[in-house]
Amino acid sequence: MSDFDLIIKGGIVATAADTFRADVAVRNDIIRSVGEGLGTADETVDATGLMLSL
Repeated sequence: MSDFDLIIKGGIVATAADTFRADVAVRNDIIRSVGEGLGTADETVDATGLMLSL
């Protein structure tokens, strides 16, 4: 069993306060974690070079 449904890897994450490179983990349609080395997922998307807005 995987830790998450989806991990979006290597994107540039933009928040109201900051911009940084990170992975985003989703479970049950909710963002559960942002960072690196988040675990396993049923599906992984490579977002290298893409901007993710949270």
